[in-house]
Amino acid sequence: MPSTSPTSALTPSLTTLTSLITHCRTSLQNPIYTSPPLTTTPLTLLHSTATLAKAHTTRLSISLRPPITIDAAKKDLSDLTTSIIPSLVAGVSSCDPSIHGAALADEVRGAVDVLLGAIAEFVRGTEGGGW
Repeated sequence: MPSTSPTSALTPSLTTLTSLITHCRTSLQNPIYTSPPLTTTPLTLLHSTATLAKAHTTRLSISLRPPITIDAAKKDLSDLTTSIIPSLVAGVSSCDPSIHGAALADEVRGAVDVLLGAIAEFVRGTEGGGW
């Protein structure tokens, strides 16, 4: 019975995350600002979500070390895809320049774009078996 490599077991999750990040980074070029009813400020949301992104990428990195834990890696990839990345983009969208100032809105957009780029680079490294 042939064994599958860890990369092949994670390929669908990695592909989904990569596609989402590409889409989100493109949408950040011309964000649509909304004022959703937040129970917190956009900066608090972004800080909390960025902290979660750091924790999940760290856990993902640990789960990809030998012995590789596929289930843990899939869970972290799923959390990044379903909640963390969308929350980062929502934070950018809720930081309306007419309310928070153009400089802050631009800085937030740029910081989230850099964070998404870093996560994408990490994912590209895992796709190539770079663990």
